[in-house]
Amino acid sequence: MSVSVDTVYQRVLAILNKEQRGYVTPQEFNLFANQAQMDLFEQYFYDINQFGRMHGNDTEFSDMLNILNEKIDIFEVTDAMTYAGAHWNPPANLYRIGTLIYNDIEVERINKNEFLYINASPLLKPTDTRPIFVSGTTGYKVYGSLIVRASNSTLNGAITASSTIVIAAANPSISKGNIITGTGIVGAVTVTSINADGITITISSAQTLANSVVLTFTTPAPTQLISAGVTCNYIKRPATVVWGSNTVNGEAQYNSTLSVNFPLHESEETELVMKILELAGISTRELQVYQIAAQEEARNTQQEKS
Repeated sequence: MSVSVDTVYQRVLAILNKEQRGYVTPQEFNLFANQAQMDLFEQYFYDINQFGRMHGNDTEFSDMLNILNEKIDIFEVTDAMTYAGAHWNPPANLYRIGTLIYNDIEVERINKNEFLYINASPLLKPTDTRPIFVSGTTGYKVYGSLIVRASNSTLNGAITASSTIVIAAANPSISKGNIITGTGIVGAVTVTSINADGITITISSAQTLANSVVLTFTTPAPTQLISAGVTCNYIKRPATVVWGSNTVNGEAQYNSTLSVNFPLHESEETELVMKILELAGISTRELQVYQIAAQEEARNTQQEKS
């Protein structure tokens, strides 16, 4: 799905010729064409943001959003990234990041301040099944870690709304910060301290547990950079448009092999023509050409809204 660069150029030339308003060279056209394409492309995201703020006929706005998403979907890709220098390099044609995927798991995006807080918490620090990534000027750092499971311990005596537990026997694998799971444990619970006797343990929140329940103590391994198996879902930047040509008898003749079409939705052909005419009018100071194109674009926009 694309728009023919030659068709757009010929339509631009035809309108300029009809209005007797000059000529746009292939070099000028290529500049205008790429500017017009980026204007339209960036407008998609602005319009989606605006529609999200509107209130009214849900069906009407839903239809418009569907059209915009269909146009953007053309540029959505999933691709592998390269890892170098302790970070993942963003794709060369990246326009807007979507999600990072590791082992079929979506990687949670956080900022640098959040990373310091999350990494300091045994309950929140990243794991290979709950990875996170931080974006920087050089790329993306993806973090995870394996979980090392300690041996289980049996509760010696029931407790009611207490933050102190006693286990049947000392377990040298248990340490401060261990995550506690088991039947009856409610919420995120960790070991806050261990008594000198090795069996009396203070936990982070009061619990009600039955006698002899088996508790599992887990120790997250140190946070590690993930250096393999990460893919990126993103919106790519539109390819550079080129009206390619060969010179024959002093005139530029279209060459499809040297050309690159507009990678936009085919419905954008007329919009591209209008925008290029606007740019041509501004560039050459041909005010009437600009006015004709602007009026036509305004009519098209009004028709779309209605």
